[in-house]
Amino acid sequence: MNLESLLSWVRIGVAILVGLVLLWYVLIPFLRQLVQPIEPPDRVFPQLTVPPSPKKNGPPKTPDGQKIIEVAKQDPQKTAHLIQAWLRENNRVE
Repeated sequence: MNLESLLSWVRIGVAILVGLVLLWYVLIPFLRQLVQPIEPPDRVFPQLTVPPSPKKNGPPKTPDGQKIIEVAKQDPQKTAHLIQAWLRENNRVE
């Protein structure tokens, strides 16, 4: 028996082995699942509905200038940081 003949038999044996492994681990469980009858669930879940959202009258109102000035005067340091962040953000976009 020469080397080519031996390699040919090894290839055939590996192919058969791979086929059996596929049959055992893939096809048989798949066929078992196909054959089993489908059982209805024990509990029936109610149909969920989304409650309607309350009607809104247009977009939210922006505060008037006087209100903005009051908030800025209450915490000027925070206001300054906010404006600086906005300016930095605008510079990145351009």
